[in-house]
Amino acid sequence: MRGAAATSLLKVYDPDHDLVLSRALYAEQHQQDIADRAREAAYQDHQDADATQRAQAGTAAQPLYTALERAGLYVLTDDDQQAVRDLARHLDPATLRQVMSWRERTRTAAFALRGTEQARPVRPVVRRRQF
Repeated sequence: MRGAAATSLLKVYDPDHDLVLSRALYAEQHQQDIADRAREAAYQDHQDADATQRAQAGTAAQPLYTALERAGLYVLTDDDQQAVRDLARHLDPATLRQVMSWRERTRTAAFALRGTEQARPVRPVVRRRQF
């Protein structure tokens, strides 16, 4: 009887009903959610600041921004932004477009000389959580 009573008192471990494990998993998921939201907020802040700086540069700088994006430069530092504004201020839009056209033709010719046509840089994609 003693053995039967001891076995009836033994419980089978069920991780779904383990409170300590559930709390640890919840805390880990909570930390991951906070980190994800912080990354999204930082990315959004950067996008907002970039949009503001582009607006300050005006429409004359748009061909330069387009050329920089085609070259794979999506994240511009403050110095880069200032250089774009200076170029846009000192050069007229037609000259900027001509310079960007020369740059694009030079890039295309360089790829042709190498014998390998590489794919154009792809804009990074930020995955957002669906709530």
